[in-house]
Order: sequence, then structure tokens, then C-alpha cells
Amino acid sequence: MEINQEAFRLADLLVRYLQNELSLQEEQELQLWLAEDEFHQQLFLSLYDEPAVEQDLQFLSGIAVSKAWAKVQGQVAEKAEEPNRRWLPTTFWHNVAASLLLVSFLGITFSRWMPPKEEAGIIYNNKPSQFKLIPPSKAKPLLTLEDGTVIPLENTLPGTVQDYQGLKILEKNGQLIYLVTGEKANASHINLHTISTPKGVQHQVVLPDGSRVWLNAASSLRFPTAFTGSARQVKLTGEGYFEVAKNKQMPFKVEANGTTIEVLGTHFNLKAYPEEKATTTTLIEGSVKVSQANVSKLLRPGQQAKWQEAQKDLKVMPVELDEVLAWKNGLFQFNETPIPEVLRQVARWYDVEYQYQGSQPNIHFTGQISRQNNLNEVLNMLELTGGIHFKIKNKVIEIIP
Repeated sequence: MEINQEAFRLADLLVRYLQNELSLQEEQELQLWLAEDEFHQQLFLSLYDEPAVEQDLQFLSGIAVSKAWAKVQGQVAEKAEEPNRRWLPTTFWHNVAASLLLVSFLGITFSRWMPPKEEAGIIYNNKPSQFKLIPPSKAKPLLTLEDGTVIPLENTLPGTVQDYQGLKILEKNGQLIYLVTGEKANASHINLHTISTPKGVQHQVVLPDGSRVWLNAASSLRFPTAFTGSARQVKLTGEGYFEVAKNKQMPFKVEANGTTIEVLGTHFNLKAYPEEKATTTTLIEGSVKVSQANVSKLLRPGQQAKWQEAQKDLKVMPVELDEVLAWKNGLFQFNETPIPEVLRQVARWYDVEYQYQGSQPNIHFTGQISRQNNLNEVLNMLELTGGIHFKIKNKVIEIIP
């Protein structure tokens, strides 16, 4: 039996078990399956693990159900026109659609729990695709010193990375911490350092002034080992979330893709990947001034400034902060997000490439899923939204309309 067929057959039994709708023969079938393996019993008990189930349901709960239901209605209407057909009421089909979503969820859950087989491929649309599970990357962030020395950051073992006169650089609990221990000595030994994250890796850095920066995957931050003069200046490539320590006498300035963000002390998110068409600054609290090409805008909390190079335009608009900060909270979160943007996020996190078979489909996704999931689980959940399929060859995602 193919893994998908077995998974969805058992998912169907489990759904109807929870609804107390199994026949005697089906109950016996389920009991036999449970008796086969202790793993089966663990899976069964996992359905009562509310936090785990809630995490997996987050994505499904965000799916645009109204659109999916409209598709079901259209298909039912087409079938109803066929001669000699008897059709059940619309409410019945609505219940069927809802049940299928539950079955799909349990089928994915079962597939995740299946013991790995070295030669087995992951199946999309019941067609095997030969590739191994692709989990989030285990690569290490890197610290580059001014003299070109590159230091891999271990993320796990605390310890001193470097010890200058008046400055300690510590690695602790996934944070790179710059600790000033002597003001005069430190000021005379200022260097420019760069912390960079490869694809699939995030990291935090505590700057010498106490400001905290969370770096998303495929990002880098260049900063001095001490802040002197009239401003605290850093340079970002990629995406970072900043919690800036307050200092009215010394503004904090971030430069990214020609955009300059100036603050005294606040929380904001800056997204400036080279492959993106826009550079966005989103204010969480406090205030910031965003400047680009002699145009400046002041933001209020909940607003985003977007600079689009093609239009040479800096626009300010309200945004959903949960969606902007999802990456920092370990999530993919989409809200009618077009497929190119979805794929760019996925490619950065799983260190893969993607290509379209035929024209680029005009599809938008809505939903939420943990970044700790394997790539195949993410793609399976995206397929549940309908209208698109995926195939992976080596580390290239092929998008099939």
C-alpha cells in the first residue's frame, strides 16, 4: 500500500473514531493496527496532545476556506448537470469538505510519524519523488573580524569568542554578546565586525551599547566594536529585528539598500534582501525616521515604510505585525501572499532553489506553519490550499500548476 493511501485510510478511521462513527468491522481494523506496533499506539496517543495538534492545525486554520469551498461548490454544480445523478443537499457537501480537511491533517500527521525508509521518496499527488527529507539547515552563523578572520559560532556551548583590551565577545544561548569592560581601552581599539547567517539559520547579537538584533536567514550585520561620535551606525543586508537601547545624545542609524533608518530607542523590523523588489521598515514601538533618495517619512507603531526601487517611491501603510514578525517567532505566516514571495522565504530557510514548469501561476497563500517542520511537510500543507503541486529533484523545487 502506498504511504499516502495507508495514511489517509487510517486518517479516515481516526477521524470517525473521534466522532464515534466507526462500524464494528472498522473498530476491529483500527484495533488490529494499534496492536501491530508500539509506534502506532504513540501516534494514536499524540492526537490527544493538544499543544502539538494545535501547532499543526495553525496552518490549516489559516487556509482560505471560503475559496476552497467555492471550488467544491463549482465541482458539485458541474457534476449535478450530468444525467441520472442524484445529489445530496449542500449542507452535506459542506460537512464533507470540512471532514476532508481533517482527514488531510491527520494524513500529514501520520506521514510525519512514519519510520523513515532510506529508499522511499516523498509523495506529492501520489507520485513518488526521489529525495531525502530536507530539514531546516544546521549550518553555523559566522563572525568575521576586521582582519578577515572568520569564526564559526557554535550556538550551543557558551564561551569567550574574543577578549580584547576592554571588550569581551561572548557566545551564549544562541547570542553573540559584546560586553564592554573598559571604556578608555575599548575606545582605542575600535574595529568593524560582521555577523552573517547562512540560509536556514537565525542568530542574535547584543551590540556594545546593549541594543539587540535578531538576524533572519541569509542576512548580515556590520557594526563597530564600540560606538563613538555623534551616531551609532550599522549596516544590514537581508532582514533583522532591532531592539535599540535608548540614547538621546547618540541616534542609532541603520543603512540597508540605500535606505537609512534613524531612531533614538525603539523596536522595528527591517527587510532588505537584494532579491526582493522592495525594502521595508516596520515599526513595532517608539518612532523612526526612514529616509531614501531625499525623501523622509516618520512612522507610527503598526506602520510600514516600503521603498520600491522601480517606482522610486517611499510609501507608508498599516500592516499586520504578526505577519511581519513571524520569522522571528519561528513561523512562516502568509496572508494572501503571492507564490513568488512564499517561495523566496522557503528557499532561504531550506537552502533550496525553485523553478516553474510553464508559466508562473497566479496563486496566493494564507496560513501559518512552524519553521521547524521538514520541507516536505511545508509543501504538503501548501498543496492543501489547492491549485498547485510540487516536485523536488535534488535541491530544486519544481512548481507544477
